[in-house]
Formats: sequence, C-alpha cells, structure tokens
Amino acid sequence: MDNEQEVAPQAYDEPSKGQGDGDDANSEDRPAGMREWLMRFGAGGNFVMQCVNIVLAAGRGPFGSLTTAKQVGTGMIYGSSALGAVNSPIVMYKERQLTKEDTFRAALNGIREQQGRLAEQNDILSAEIDDLESEVERMQDIEVALRELSNVQGTQINELLDLVRQNQEINEGMRYVLKSNALEEVISWYST
Repeated sequence: MDNEQEVAPQAYDEPSKGQGDGDDANSEDRPAGMREWLMRFGAGGNFVMQCVNIVLAAGRGPFGSLTTAKQVGTGMIYGSSALGAVNSPIVMYKERQLTKEDTFRAALNGIREQQGRLAEQNDILSAEIDDLESEVERMQDIEVALRELSNVQGTQINELLDLVRQNQEINEGMRYVLKSNALEEVISWYST
C-alpha cells in the first residue's frame, strides 16, 4: 500500500507547454519547418521586390519635375512599397512565433496524456478507498467484539470484587481465630 500512495505531483503542478506567450523557460526552440522556410523566402523576396520597386520609382527623375499624375503614382509606389517592406519582417517574426507554439494536435495529445495520468491516479485512489472501507468494516467488527468482551468482563469484575471482599472477611475471621488460639495456648502454658 506504500507504493500506491506515491502520487505524482507534477500532474497538478507542472504547467503544460504552449501556455502563455512562448517566451518562458519551458518553451523549447523547434527547428523551422518547410512552411516556415517558404514563408521566410516569400517575405524576404517581398522585401527585396519592394526595395527594387522604390529604386525603380526613384529612377524616373526628380520628384518635383514629374507631372501631378506621375507624382501621385510615384507617391503611391513609395507608400505601398514601404508598407510591404515593413510587413515582411513582421510576417517572418510572427511565423516563427507560431512555429514555437504548440499545435492543436500537440495540445490535445498533452491533454490526453494528463487525462491518462489522472485516470491512473483515480484508479489508485479508488483501490485505496476500497481498502479503507474493508478496514473500517473490520474495525467495526473488532469494536463490537471488544464491547461484548468489556460487558462480560464487567460482570466478571463485579463477581471478582465480591469474592475478594468475602476472602477479606474470611481472612479477618481466621486471624481472629488464630489470635484466639495463640492466646489460649499462651494462657495454657502459664497455667500449667
């Protein structure tokens, strides 16, 4: 029964991986998968294309010498290219964070594993409860037997005390008789 009482505390105390923001000590670095490499390549290519687009737009000549329509078009090219260039590193960073996090399947497997541990501990506790119930029944039987024994012994003790009192009275009577006999012999010695 001693080995059954060893319940693993980590089932209750250990936080599962994937909780929180992924920056804690429990998160482990996972190697980049094919999807992440493709995203990196695409985001890097997008960044390069946006820079090339800005260079090509700047090659049209000084901004002030362009017509209004071309200035608006060049401004839109600069703005969209800048947004694209800023988004590319953010996309790579977010994809890496997603790769570090547990997937739904991994989280579900973790939950199933913990459910298995809890079911095993529940079985152990159920067996211990059954053992304790049988112990309680046995102790109740012992209690009944001890009560019966104490009742029987209580009457026997009363009888024993009565016998002790009678024995004391008989002993006192015998002492009186012995003293009387001794006194009679002493008197008979002096009178002879």
